[in-house]
Amino acid sequence: MEECRGRVERALATIAVGAGWDARREMRFHAALAQSLILTTGSAGPKIKEAWTKAFGIAESLDDAEYQLRSLWSLWFHHTNSGPHHVALTLAQKFCSLAATQSDPSDRLVGERLIGTSRYYLGDWSARGDTSKACSLITSLPTLARTSFDFRSTWA
Repeated sequence: MEECRGRVERALATIAVGAGWDARREMRFHAALAQSLILTTGSAGPKIKEAWTKAFGIAESLDDAEYQLRSLWSLWFHHTNSGPHHVALTLAQKFCSLAATQSDPSDRLVGERLIGTSRYYLGDWSARGDTSKACSLITSLPTLARTSFDFRSTWA
């Protein structure tokens, strides 16, 4: 994984100097960098947040909903693990708004789960009850490639 991270960092450095710039490729490299950092340094470092934020910004400029959702979920996960739960709630709401425009119903369920989890961590103890239906429906969904997380393993 360290080797992967190093290669992605070199690729991003090449893009930064203007050689062969392609926004979609850069977006994917930032996402790959974030994933490799998570696997080599843990889930809540500032470089991870920076990489996902850059991936999200590029995804927005390209109107790439798939990478916007992937980045929003990952930023939500980062903030949920690092503690600023009010920021995580804002990201969850943004995820939900975007998910509502997509055809995959699982996106909306994941968004509801993110909001419920964030509200719960902010002290809204009723949030778990509000989202229990969405959580039980999620457990029947297949693993979601976007999040690299199998929802069937939790809230069953």
